[in-house]
Amino acid sequence: MNKLITLLLLLLLSCKGESEIRPVEIHYGEDTCERCRMIITQKEFSAQYILVDGRAKIFDDIGCMVHSLEKEGKKVAAVFVRDYHSGEWIDGKEAFYIGSHTIKSPMGYGVIATRDRERAEQTARQKGAKVFKGLEEVKPWVLEQR
Repeated sequence: MNKLITLLLLLLLSCKGESEIRPVEIHYGEDTCERCRMIITQKEFSAQYILVDGRAKIFDDIGCMVHSLEKEGKKVAAVFVRDYHSGEWIDGKEAFYIGSHTIKSPMGYGVIATRDRERAEQTARQKGAKVFKGLEEVKPWVLEQR
């Protein structure tokens, strides 16, 4: 009986890691943006989301992703953006976004992301930008841009 319980616990623990949604690898200089079809070259502006069926949609600009998200509705399982400072993938729903026309993003939306509020506020001061907490807060600002 103890062996069976141990085996079941091991099985459950091994399944836990497999269900975690992770960002897909983007091949910079090769892959194209799902929305504008431009080649994705600048890591710090790239973004992606994963659909509930496991398919990934990748973008060269956070603005392109925001526009595409509008069409997906509840089919989106996870959103990832690059932290502008570290280059790491972070949760796009919880990120702090910095938006300004002085930020030269690939498609001109002028949005970057970071995981840290203090860093976001510091960067916003340097660039004369606004700080938005989370995807839902930055969405209206992005949609006004085009």
